[in-house]
Amino acid sequence: MKIIISILILFFSVISARSQEIVKLSTVDFPPYSYSEGQVIKGIEVDIVKKIFDNQGIKYTIELVPFPRALNAVEAGERDFIFNFYKNPDRLKIFDYSDPILDNPLVIFTKKDKNIVFTGKIDEIRGYTIGTMLGYTYSPEFDKARKEKTLKTEEVSGHEPNFQKLSAGRIDIYIVEKSVGLYIIKKLDMQKEFKYLNVPLKVQQGYMGISKKNPKKALLGKINAGLQALKASGEYQKIFDKYLK
Repeated sequence: MKIIISILILFFSVISARSQEIVKLSTVDFPPYSYSEGQVIKGIEVDIVKKIFDNQGIKYTIELVPFPRALNAVEAGERDFIFNFYKNPDRLKIFDYSDPILDNPLVIFTKKDKNIVFTGKIDEIRGYTIGTMLGYTYSPEFDKARKEKTLKTEEVSGHEPNFQKLSAGRIDIYIVEKSVGLYIIKKLDMQKEFKYLNVPLKVQQGYMGISKKNPKKALLGKINAGLQALKASGEYQKIFDKYLK
Protein backbone atom coordinates (compact mmCIF):
# COMPACT_ATOMS: atom_id res chain seq x y z
CA MET A 1 0.00 0.00 0.00
CA LYS A 2 2.81 2.40 0.86
CA ILE A 3 4.41 1.70 -2.52
CA ILE A 4 1.13 2.42 -4.32
CA ILE A 5 0.67 5.68 -2.42
CA SER A 6 4.25 6.70 -3.23
CA ILE A 7 3.68 5.97 -6.93
CA LEU A 8 0.46 7.99 -6.93
CA ILE A 9 2.16 10.93 -5.23
CA LEU A 10 4.97 10.82 -7.78
CA PHE A 11 2.48 10.57 -10.66
CA PHE A 12 0.45 13.58 -9.54
CA SER A 13 3.62 15.52 -8.82
CA VAL A 14 4.72 15.01 -12.41
CA ILE A 15 1.31 16.07 -13.73
CA SER A 16 1.35 19.15 -11.52
CA ALA A 17 4.86 20.08 -12.65
CA ARG A 18 3.87 19.73 -16.30
CA SER A 19 0.80 21.88 -15.75
CA GLN A 20 3.11 24.66 -14.56
CA GLU A 21 5.36 24.46 -17.61
CA ILE A 22 5.56 27.72 -19.50
CA VAL A 23 4.51 27.52 -23.15
CA LYS A 24 6.74 29.55 -25.46
CA LEU A 25 4.83 31.37 -28.20
CA SER A 26 6.32 33.05 -31.26
CA THR A 27 4.65 35.48 -33.64
CA VAL A 28 5.76 37.88 -36.36
CA ASP A 29 5.29 41.54 -37.22
CA PHE A 30 2.00 41.54 -39.15
CA PRO A 31 -0.29 44.46 -38.16
CA PRO A 32 -3.10 44.42 -37.18
CA TYR A 33 -2.77 40.73 -36.26
CA SER A 34 0.51 41.00 -34.36
CA TYR A 35 2.94 43.87 -33.77
CA SER A 36 4.79 45.66 -31.01
CA GLU A 37 4.00 49.03 -29.49
CA GLY A 38 6.88 50.00 -27.24
CA GLN A 39 7.55 46.90 -25.16
CA VAL A 40 4.02 45.54 -25.61
CA ILE A 41 3.23 42.83 -28.16
CA LYS A 42 -0.36 43.29 -29.28
CA GLY A 43 -2.75 42.90 -32.18
CA ILE A 44 -5.94 41.04 -33.07
CA GLU A 45 -4.48 37.55 -33.08
CA VAL A 46 -2.13 38.25 -30.17
CA ASP A 47 -5.07 39.37 -28.04
CA ILE A 48 -7.10 36.32 -29.08
CA VAL A 49 -4.27 33.92 -28.22
CA LYS A 50 -3.55 35.65 -24.92
CA LYS A 51 -7.22 35.49 -23.93
CA ILE A 52 -7.43 31.78 -24.82
CA PHE A 53 -4.33 30.92 -22.80
CA ASP A 54 -5.37 33.08 -19.83
CA ASN A 55 -8.88 31.61 -19.77
CA GLN A 56 -7.51 28.07 -19.99
CA GLY A 57 -4.98 28.68 -17.23
CA ILE A 58 -1.98 28.00 -19.49
CA LYS A 59 1.16 29.91 -18.58
CA TYR A 60 3.05 31.37 -21.53
CA THR A 61 5.64 33.77 -22.83
CA ILE A 62 5.42 35.46 -26.20
CA GLU A 63 8.06 36.86 -28.53
CA LEU A 64 7.86 38.76 -31.81
CA VAL A 65 10.64 37.80 -34.23
CA PRO A 66 11.20 37.47 -38.00
CA PHE A 67 9.25 34.60 -39.53
CA PRO A 68 12.23 32.39 -40.54
CA ARG A 69 13.62 32.57 -37.01
CA ALA A 70 10.25 31.75 -35.46
CA LEU A 71 9.67 28.87 -37.86
CA ASN A 72 13.09 27.32 -37.27
CA ALA A 73 12.78 27.64 -33.50
CA VAL A 74 9.37 25.91 -33.41
CA GLU A 75 10.49 23.16 -35.78
CA ALA A 76 13.55 22.54 -33.58
CA GLY A 77 11.46 22.53 -30.39
CA GLU A 78 13.21 25.61 -28.99
CA ARG A 79 9.84 27.39 -29.05
CA ASP A 80 6.45 25.70 -28.81
CA PHE A 81 3.83 27.43 -30.97
CA ILE A 82 3.98 29.82 -33.93
CA PHE A 83 1.15 32.03 -35.23
CA ASN A 84 -0.23 33.42 -37.63
CA PHE A 85 0.63 30.19 -39.44
CA TYR A 86 -0.73 28.86 -42.73
CA LYS A 87 -1.03 25.28 -43.91
CA ASN A 88 0.69 23.81 -46.94
CA PRO A 89 1.50 20.19 -47.88
CA ASP A 90 5.12 20.40 -46.70
CA ARG A 91 4.24 21.92 -43.34
CA LEU A 92 1.54 19.33 -42.70
CA LYS A 93 4.28 16.71 -42.58
CA ILE A 94 6.12 18.55 -39.80
CA PHE A 95 3.54 20.49 -37.79
CA ASP A 96 0.24 19.92 -36.01
CA TYR A 97 -2.29 22.74 -36.06
CA SER A 98 -4.95 24.28 -33.89
CA ASP A 99 -8.40 25.02 -35.24
CA PRO A 100 -8.34 28.18 -37.40
CA ILE A 101 -7.69 31.21 -35.21
CA LEU A 102 -8.42 33.60 -38.08
CA ASP A 103 -10.08 33.68 -41.47
CA ASN A 104 -8.04 36.00 -43.68
CA PRO A 105 -10.08 36.90 -46.77
CA LEU A 106 -8.27 38.71 -49.57
CA VAL A 107 -10.71 41.36 -50.76
CA ILE A 108 -10.88 44.20 -53.25
CA PHE A 109 -10.77 47.72 -51.84
CA THR A 110 -11.86 50.59 -54.06
CA LYS A 111 -13.25 54.11 -53.77
CA LYS A 112 -16.86 54.38 -52.71
CA ASP A 113 -17.84 56.16 -55.92
CA LYS A 114 -16.54 53.30 -58.10
CA ASN A 115 -19.14 50.87 -59.45
CA ILE A 116 -16.96 47.75 -59.63
CA VAL A 117 -18.61 44.33 -59.57
CA PHE A 118 -16.71 41.20 -58.55
CA THR A 119 -18.39 37.82 -58.20
CA GLY A 120 -15.17 35.82 -58.04
CA LYS A 121 -14.19 35.83 -61.72
CA ILE A 122 -10.80 37.28 -62.64
CA ASP A 123 -12.20 38.46 -65.99
CA GLU A 124 -14.34 40.97 -64.07
CA ILE A 125 -11.29 42.98 -63.00
CA ARG A 126 -9.44 42.98 -66.31
CA GLY A 127 -9.17 46.54 -67.57
CA TYR A 128 -8.69 48.00 -64.10
CA THR A 129 -5.34 49.07 -62.70
CA ILE A 130 -4.73 46.83 -59.71
CA GLY A 131 -2.47 47.64 -56.78
CA THR A 132 -0.50 44.72 -55.33
CA MET A 133 2.24 44.21 -52.77
CA LEU A 134 5.77 43.39 -53.87
CA GLY A 135 6.50 39.70 -53.26
CA TYR A 136 2.90 38.77 -52.39
CA THR A 137 1.09 35.79 -53.86
CA TYR A 138 -2.66 35.93 -54.36
CA SER A 139 -4.90 33.23 -55.84
CA PRO A 140 -3.46 30.75 -58.37
CA GLU A 141 -5.71 32.18 -61.09
CA PHE A 142 -4.74 35.77 -60.26
CA ASP A 143 -1.02 34.98 -60.11
CA LYS A 144 -1.20 33.19 -63.46
CA ALA A 145 -2.98 36.13 -65.11
CA ARG A 146 -0.49 38.57 -63.61
CA LYS A 147 2.45 36.53 -64.87
CA GLU A 148 0.91 36.35 -68.34
CA LYS A 149 0.29 40.12 -68.18
CA THR A 150 -3.42 39.79 -68.87
CA LEU A 151 -4.00 41.89 -65.75
CA LYS A 152 -2.66 45.40 -65.30
CA THR A 153 -0.93 45.43 -61.92
CA GLU A 154 1.37 47.85 -60.12
CA GLU A 155 3.53 46.67 -57.22
CA VAL A 156 4.74 48.66 -54.25
CA SER A 157 6.34 47.59 -50.97
CA GLY A 158 3.77 48.88 -48.49
CA HIS A 159 0.04 48.97 -47.81
CA GLU A 160 -0.14 52.69 -47.08
CA PRO A 161 1.35 53.73 -50.46
CA ASN A 162 -1.22 51.55 -52.22
CA PHE A 163 -4.12 53.22 -50.43
CA GLN A 164 -2.63 56.62 -51.16
CA LYS A 165 -2.41 55.67 -54.85
CA LEU A 166 -6.00 54.47 -54.68
CA SER A 167 -7.06 57.77 -53.16
CA ALA A 168 -5.24 59.72 -55.89
CA GLY A 169 -6.83 57.65 -58.66
CA ARG A 170 -3.54 56.15 -59.81
CA ILE A 171 -4.95 52.65 -59.28
CA ASP A 172 -8.56 51.51 -59.40
CA ILE A 173 -8.48 48.68 -56.87
CA TYR A 174 -6.21 47.32 -54.19
CA ILE A 175 -6.30 43.66 -53.15
CA VAL A 176 -5.39 43.08 -49.51
CA GLU A 177 -6.54 41.06 -46.50
CA LYS A 178 -9.75 42.61 -45.21
CA SER A 179 -8.59 43.21 -41.64
CA VAL A 180 -5.27 44.65 -42.82
CA GLY A 181 -7.07 47.00 -45.19
CA LEU A 182 -9.55 48.16 -42.55
CA TYR A 183 -6.72 48.73 -40.09
CA ILE A 184 -4.69 50.80 -42.57
CA ILE A 185 -7.55 53.04 -43.70
CA LYS A 186 -8.46 53.64 -40.05
CA LYS A 187 -4.84 54.58 -39.39
CA LEU A 188 -4.88 56.94 -42.41
CA ASP A 189 -8.31 58.33 -41.44
CA MET A 190 -9.68 57.36 -44.85
CA GLN A 191 -12.61 55.17 -43.79
CA LYS A 192 -15.15 57.45 -45.49
CA GLU A 193 -13.30 57.23 -48.79
CA PHE A 194 -13.06 53.48 -49.39
CA LYS A 195 -15.19 50.37 -49.46
CA TYR A 196 -14.40 46.69 -49.91
CA LEU A 197 -16.27 44.18 -52.07
CA ASN A 198 -17.88 41.33 -50.17
CA VAL A 199 -16.81 38.48 -52.43
CA PRO A 200 -13.18 37.58 -51.61
CA LEU A 201 -10.52 36.68 -54.12
CA LYS A 202 -9.38 33.98 -51.69
CA VAL A 203 -9.75 33.06 -48.03
CA GLN A 204 -6.71 31.92 -46.06
CA GLN A 205 -7.02 30.54 -42.57
CA GLY A 206 -4.42 31.34 -39.94
CA TYR A 207 -3.55 28.78 -37.25
CA MET A 208 -1.27 28.09 -34.34
CA GLY A 209 1.33 25.50 -35.34
CA ILE A 210 3.53 23.19 -33.25
CA SER A 211 6.08 20.53 -34.17
CA LYS A 212 4.69 17.01 -34.26
CA LYS A 213 7.64 16.02 -32.06
CA ASN A 214 6.75 18.51 -29.31
CA PRO A 215 4.82 16.86 -26.41
CA LYS A 216 3.06 20.17 -25.74
CA LYS A 217 0.93 19.47 -28.80
CA ALA A 218 -1.32 17.81 -26.20
CA LEU A 219 -2.47 21.35 -25.38
CA LEU A 220 -4.21 21.69 -28.75
CA GLY A 221 -7.45 20.33 -27.30
CA LYS A 222 -7.51 23.00 -24.57
CA ILE A 223 -6.58 25.70 -27.08
CA ASN A 224 -9.39 24.70 -29.44
CA ALA A 225 -11.89 24.56 -26.58
CA GLY A 226 -10.76 28.00 -25.43
CA LEU A 227 -11.17 29.38 -28.94
CA GLN A 228 -14.72 28.07 -29.23
CA ALA A 229 -15.62 29.50 -25.81
CA LEU A 230 -14.17 32.88 -26.78
CA LYS A 231 -16.30 32.97 -29.94
CA ALA A 232 -19.42 31.89 -28.08
CA SER A 233 -18.96 34.61 -25.46
CA GLY A 234 -18.72 37.41 -28.04
CA GLU A 235 -15.22 38.36 -26.87
CA TYR A 236 -13.70 37.14 -30.14
CA GLN A 237 -15.61 39.70 -32.24
CA LYS A 238 -14.99 42.45 -29.68
CA ILE A 239 -11.24 42.03 -30.21
CA PHE A 240 -11.67 42.63 -33.94
CA ASP A 241 -13.86 45.66 -33.30
CA LYS A 242 -11.26 47.13 -30.94
CA TYR A 243 -8.68 47.34 -33.72
CA LEU A 244 -10.81 47.92 -36.81
CA LYS A 245 -13.70 50.20 -35.83
